[in-house]
Amino acid sequence: MMDEKRKNELIEFCKEMVSRQSLSGEEGEVAHLVAEAMRSLKYDQVEIDHYGNVIGRMVFGEDGPTIL
Repeated sequence: MMDEKRKNELIEFCKEMVSRQSLSGEEGEVAHLVAEAMRSLKYDQVEIDHYGNVIGRMVFGEDGPTIL
C-alpha cells in the first residue's frame, strides 16, 4: 500500500506530465521530465533513444530476472 505522501507526489507528477504539450512526434519535453524523475529516483542508467523512448535501468545484482 502506498502512503499518502507518495500518493500525492505521484498525482502531482502526473499533473505535471499532462500539463506539458506532447503532440505526436513532439513528446520531447515530457520525455525529459520522465528521465529527470527517473534520475532523481536513482536509476542506474537513464537514456532517451532516437525514437524518444525513455529507457531506465536499475541494477540489483548480477543474477536475477529482467523485468520489462
